[in-house]
Amino acid sequence: MTPQSAHFGRLGAADIRLLRTFATVVEHGGFTEALEALAVAPSTLSTDIGNLEKRLGVRLCGRGRGGFRLTERGREIYQESLVLFAAMEVFEAKVAAMKGRLIGELRIGLIDNSVFDPATRLPGTIARFAERYPDVHIAVSVLSPEEIEEALPAGRLDLGIGVFPRKRAGFANVAVFSEMLDLYCGRDHALFSRAPDRLAEADLADAALAKGIYLPPPGQGLRGLLAAPGASAQQAEGLAFLIQSGRFIGYLPRRYAAIWVDAGLMRPLLPEIASCATKFHIITHQEPEPSPVLRAFLEELRGQAG
Repeated sequence: MTPQSAHFGRLGAADIRLLRTFATVVEHGGFTEALEALAVAPSTLSTDIGNLEKRLGVRLCGRGRGGFRLTERGREIYQESLVLFAAMEVFEAKVAAMKGRLIGELRIGLIDNSVFDPATRLPGTIARFAERYPDVHIAVSVLSPEEIEEALPAGRLDLGIGVFPRKRAGFANVAVFSEMLDLYCGRDHALFSRAPDRLAEADLADAALAKGIYLPPPGQGLRGLLAAPGASAQQAEGLAFLIQSGRFIGYLPRRYAAIWVDAGLMRPLLPEIASCATKFHIITHQEPEPSPVLRAFLEELRGQAG
């Protein structure tokens, strides 16, 4: 530990800026990747990280021909920085609330191409919240269910919206709503031109299946009767691509698939027995307690539902 690090106990605005710069580099996976987000020159970024290392008295990362890599101390500093940033956000939000204002950021993670029934009133909730609290920045990230479940306890998200098949400890369901699923094939699939009265469950059971995040709940639709997956996709767009290849059938939300159905590029298969509803969940992590921003949004959401 160098002498400089002994004086790092008191943080100033410059120190916070350097820590945020370092966190941005880590989250973008390297110096070059972070330049656009930081809007600085390469030499400036290199100088900033060097100055932070001098202030801390530790080497944070390796860079050069071997590529960007965090040191063990660098990983520790990054994690502690996240704790610091979160604490600062809570403090700022609480002080603002004392003054009758609400400031901060609402970070929402949702699965891609999410198509919500209008009955959920979610877009209306966001609109009313943004009008009531104009100083709150709303940040939306499109992620897989697994990424949402990882980001919530890490504090990178406040709210998650999606299909979460496994019930995990530590999460709270804020709201649950349904979307209709249909089993689809693409225009080039052998079943596409088959008349509905000439289709049977056996035809679907023999067809190659593309598995995605949208699956019928146990005991509903044709779950358990279809073939083992021959392909998979973690995003709805990837699943639609596989279905349109003409090689696979797969489940998609009805409202999402409508654009391809209307264009004659997909068709639902045996909707009377294959179609079903799946549940979308709005979830939060139970610890720590909701920030003032998240609490206000949840109150708005519950008020709309009521």
